[in-house]
Amino acid sequence: MAIGIFGGAFNPLHTEHMQIARQALDEGLDKIVFVPSNLPPHKTCDVSFDARADMLERALADEPRMEMCPIEGASEGTHYTYRTLPLLIRLYGDVEFIIGGDSMIDLHRWKYPEKIVGMCPIRVFSRADRNAELEQAVRDWTARGARIRVSQYRSDDISSTRIRYGLSLGVTDGVHPSVLPYIQEHGLYREYVPMARLLRETVSEQTYAHACRTALYALYLNERCKLGEDSERVFVAGLLHDCAKQWSATPQAADVVPADAVGTPVAHQFAGAYLAQTRWGIEDARILQAIRVHCSADTQMTTLDRIVYCADKLEPARAYDGVQTLRRTVQQDFDRGFCDVLMHAYDYLSSKGADAYPMTRRAVERYCGI
Repeated sequence: MAIGIFGGAFNPLHTEHMQIARQALDEGLDKIVFVPSNLPPHKTCDVSFDARADMLERALADEPRMEMCPIEGASEGTHYTYRTLPLLIRLYGDVEFIIGGDSMIDLHRWKYPEKIVGMCPIRVFSRADRNAELEQAVRDWTARGARIRVSQYRSDDISSTRIRYGLSLGVTDGVHPSVLPYIQEHGLYREYVPMARLLRETVSEQTYAHACRTALYALYLNERCKLGEDSERVFVAGLLHDCAKQWSATPQAADVVPADAVGTPVAHQFAGAYLAQTRWGIEDARILQAIRVHCSADTQMTTLDRIVYCADKLEPARAYDGVQTLRRTVQQDFDRGFCDVLMHAYDYLSSKGADAYPMTRRAVERYCGI
């Protein structure tokens, strides 16, 4: 009996995890064993091992060819695959180790990866747009004796990271239906509910909906383009980027907005940085900076600044001419895509006969060479 060992944080389990497991069964494996990690070395889990194991058990209750193995919950300390996998081989015998394409690319960073690839065959599930990095990693490890099979699947671009943040906004897309009641019953993934609630009380419904979409799309860009920014910073900056959209038009806002920006479309970015600090208690200078330049851009933009700038212009509800092309470009080449988004915004202002804000003109000169 060939058994697939499917490890991960499963924080939480989502529909794409199940899609991979079902495809593995369709391709010839007899059973899938989900192995939730206890204290993984490469990430932190804000939800306990027991809670994540409980969610898995609920999801797998009606799946006769899938089960959960709580082996890592039996001991404390950091758990490494090179230690856990031999125990699973002794338990289950003929196994294949299931990993994703990104994990295959990063396998050289794992502890003793050469031991892992020598223990059993590796089955890599890659999104259909598998890239050269993955192909190179497979060649390299195969040359070193690894037995690797690559299976492509149609990804819905779901991630546990975006699910966790989305749940604070009431977004449940991608959550396994058997897991959602458990999450709600135990109040999991609600860290940013107060922040979102205050935002909803502060801005219009339209602005709030746009802010939620921008925050989640910013997380998507960070993951898809492998930009490596801290997820919390990305989410908070994206969520609060328009927090002063309405307040910036009040007389009080004039005291915190540069004189040449008062009454202009960029006023809310300056007022937003002020409100984020004073009303939401944000002290992180990088988050405040991303809010402060999200509309106009500037000459010295960090990766976080550019993520929020692009997410604001490209979030899923944006439907202007050319937006799909811009989205594809940003996903394929973030640096080039950012320049294209900036140039598109500048050209739009020019087509309307409007003057670009000085920061925008300087940014276009800096990044687009105009």
